[in-house]
Amino acid sequence: MTHPGSGGGGVAAALDPLARTLAADGYRLEVTRLDEATRRLVLTVAAGEGACAECLVPEEILSRLARERLSAAIPGPAWDVEFVRPGTAPVDG
Repeated sequence: MTHPGSGGGGVAAALDPLARTLAADGYRLEVTRLDEATRRLVLTVAAGEGACAECLVPEEILSRLARERLSAAIPGPAWDVEFVRPGTAPVDG
């Protein structure tokens, strides 16, 4: 799993099991945007070579799984997690 900029180690550690599960099926999880102060996270999931892009579970399920992992690992307010597919923009642009 990759993420931009410095920091985000706790987020990366929390999401590592999800990233490994996706990687086992040929997908790559990337942190596209991270704001730890507001607990906003935008993730991109891309299908690797040979993976079925259409076979990926819905973004709503991925978001729920990510929020559960983050909440368990990093106490505090709920995280706002959005998944986007490559070539699409996050809701807030």
